[in-house]
Amino acid sequence: MDGDRLVFDVARAVRAQKLLLLSDVKGLYIGEGVVPHLTPRRRRS
Repeated sequence: MDGDRLVFDVARAVRAQKLLLLSDVKGLYIGEGVVPHLTPRRRRS
């Protein structure tokens, strides 16, 4: 059904967003000088 698929897509999008958020937080933490030489991609502004 379309409804089920929509719910699944939303859940997958939320999960992906959480992962992005986690990697961003990790990037911030690293970027603040804790491990400066491991800084990932540039922060989006």
